[in-house]
Amino acid sequence: MALKVLIDQHHCDLFRGFQMLFEKRLGWEVYRPSGAEFYPRFYWHPIEGEALGNLTPHAVFDPAIHKSVLPPPEEQINGKLWQNFRLGLNDGVRFRWMTLDEAKNVDLIVCTIARNESRFYDLRKHLGLKCPILRYTGNTMEPLNLDHFDIFLPAYYPDYEQYVKTGKKPGILYHPEFDESLYCYTPVTQKYEGPNGEAWNHAIIRGFLNFMWHHRESGGMYEYWNRYACYATEVGAKSFMHGVGVPPEGVDLEINVPMDIALEKAGRLDLKDRSKWPDLRWNRGEAPNHPILAGLMKMCNMVVHPKWLAEGYGFVIHQLASVGRPPIVPRHYETLSAKLFLQHRETCIFMSPDEGTCKADFHWALEPENNARMSETLHKRFKETVSFEDEAAKIEALL
Repeated sequence: MALKVLIDQHHCDLFRGFQMLFEKRLGWEVYRPSGAEFYPRFYWHPIEGEALGNLTPHAVFDPAIHKSVLPPPEEQINGKLWQNFRLGLNDGVRFRWMTLDEAKNVDLIVCTIARNESRFYDLRKHLGLKCPILRYTGNTMEPLNLDHFDIFLPAYYPDYEQYVKTGKKPGILYHPEFDESLYCYTPVTQKYEGPNGEAWNHAIIRGFLNFMWHHRESGGMYEYWNRYACYATEVGAKSFMHGVGVPPEGVDLEINVPMDIALEKAGRLDLKDRSKWPDLRWNRGEAPNHPILAGLMKMCNMVVHPKWLAEGYGFVIHQLASVGRPPIVPRHYETLSAKLFLQHRETCIFMSPDEGTCKADFHWALEPENNARMSETLHKRFKETVSFEDEAAKIEALL
């Protein structure tokens, strides 16, 4: 009988990473809490819609679907994929659900967010469970109580240095897994086939940072994106933004409003079906799933990713490294796990407060020879520093 893992959920890609670890590599079964019995007893802090556990039929985990991040065909039509996206069910992710009564037989508890640390500890204590609690951190400076968990899997590098490397907690520096068959290396090029089949011999710059479109404050993410988009225009490069919250090309929406509500207010109900959006290879807009996201990463030369102190791990940065597309990032990344493969003018460009320096670095990095060398080096460094298979074996030994 497969061992059972109870995990909270606050980040779809992180949950998928744990499914890939426990389901695919170790042969265990991953569950989410289900039912109102958990909540009044303060055993778990649910996200919206999670407490009822009634998202069937899509909430049933299907191992056959899970082995690929491709959604089943019926979810790719009529905007259904995006209905599921709002429920955290995009890209073929399926969930098993565990009631409080069933939790009496759980073999491992995994806490991925501070709000559930003491709650899961109380759950184990009050049910008289003997299973270990595994704690993950991927956010900047999350509060921790070392007495409330047994094994530590920080993806946030400062936590690894402070608690695991010093021997205060058993664990490893953990990299949540993603599909390397999708996010695979391809050589960069500056020769593309344009939207009408014409030759287009210039670089492409993209941005995948969620809600960058909405951060219009001075010194914010949108301002930095525009800075580099202007640098790109100076050398004839194209630039396209794709994070969540980015409207289609030519559509002006109210900012700081959820996309579907903004589309309704703008009278563009037709665009609530994302399949009606312009081709994202040559237009801005949200990328609806991982196959499209990975394809857009491969079809570019560099990625502007001005995420500041809120970053703790960074799926996009690690996916870019796997694909081999140099990012332009703040110096904050030098303190995170990505520092193991990020090096200025070798695998990435670190942003500078001096605009002249930023422009010079950017234009230098887009020169075809420099761009190709950085791409190859970034991918090589990633493969040298991240092995999902090796980490799974180390985690199994810890358990």
